[in-house]
Amino acid sequence: MEKKLNGTVIVTYRCNARCTMCNRYKAPSNPDEEISLETIKKLPKMYFTNITGGEPFIREDLEEVVEELYKKSDRIVISTNGFFTDRIIKLATRFPNIGIRISIEGLEQTNNEIRGLKDGFNKGYSTLKKLVEMNHPDVGFGMTVQDKNAKDLVALYDLSNEMGMEFATASLHNSFYFVEAKNIIHDRQMVAQNFEDLINKLNLDNPYREKFEKDLQDKINMSKDLLNNFDFEIIKKMTIMNSHGDYSVQQLIYNDNSKTTVIDFETAKKLPIIWEVLRSYSYIDEEAKNGELNIDTLVEYVKEFAKYVQLNEYDLKYAAQLYLIQIVSSPFGYKQYNDDYEKKGLLEFALFRTNLCRYLYNNSKEISTRLQKEVNGYTKV
Repeated sequence: MEKKLNGTVIVTYRCNARCTMCNRYKAPSNPDEEISLETIKKLPKMYFTNITGGEPFIREDLEEVVEELYKKSDRIVISTNGFFTDRIIKLATRFPNIGIRISIEGLEQTNNEIRGLKDGFNKGYSTLKKLVEMNHPDVGFGMTVQDKNAKDLVALYDLSNEMGMEFATASLHNSFYFVEAKNIIHDRQMVAQNFEDLINKLNLDNPYREKFEKDLQDKINMSKDLLNNFDFEIIKKMTIMNSHGDYSVQQLIYNDNSKTTVIDFETAKKLPIIWEVLRSYSYIDEEAKNGELNIDTLVEYVKEFAKYVQLNEYDLKYAAQLYLIQIVSSPFGYKQYNDDYEKKGLLEFALFRTNLCRYLYNNSKEISTRLQKEVNGYTKV
């Protein structure tokens, strides 16, 4: 069986928005520095590709980019602010199966203040309406939840239901990709309450209703406990690295058994590296399929990694809590299955991650103690 990848193609760092949580617009790319069609032709096969930026529709040759990527990928989704309505409709008409995901950060006033785009909400909403009117099959929108827009969370969910489309959320975070390291949620209780209001509103009339309700309530309770008791400033003291390492195999393109191209993901994202270590381990540990980790082999895994990367005491002490923070706020999989009972794979993924959250929550102290005791040579800060 041919192996395919899940890929992201950043086609530009140019952007017409001025989002308060992202400074990417201050460091735009020059058009001649952006990934070329010739490089795209060398990409490996992918089962899913996300086209993003910057604002992808600034690229004048975006249709040609999509055409080439469709030779490589089974499914393509473009992330956009929805401002360039005519270009989006034109591309969606030419490629009727392409996914379009528009970022809307709240109702009209809130969205326009956060994204720094005059009439940005109406532009994005108009684009969504036109895509629905033309019966485009793969369209949705999402928001980055923060203090400024949490109050609009349920209202935007209602809007997505009225329009019959996918609604996605992410919580405010920092990333080298955003050229921003100072994003923080200040009123955590208020934001958590709005997430709880959204979860309570979900229509869970399906065979797993009681299971869904218990899982989501457990995640709410764990989130509240973390908000009250975890010092998020600690994350700044952890070892921050490129989450892809120096290079991953996805960045190397070979031709005739020789390396011909290296795709630069260096600026894509930087995170506390211990998060990437635990994430990768949770996907390869057989016991983790049931949401439990083998702490003995986890310790050996981290010890092996520590031979090559200098970790510090905060990495080891808070590894489990950090990974829990990253996955506990996501309800991904539950809503998708609730909308379409055929998506059992997404349901299994959601159940796996919730069970893993419970395990990390209940065993974080043991994991912390074992890592600090048995991983040698870490730096004391």
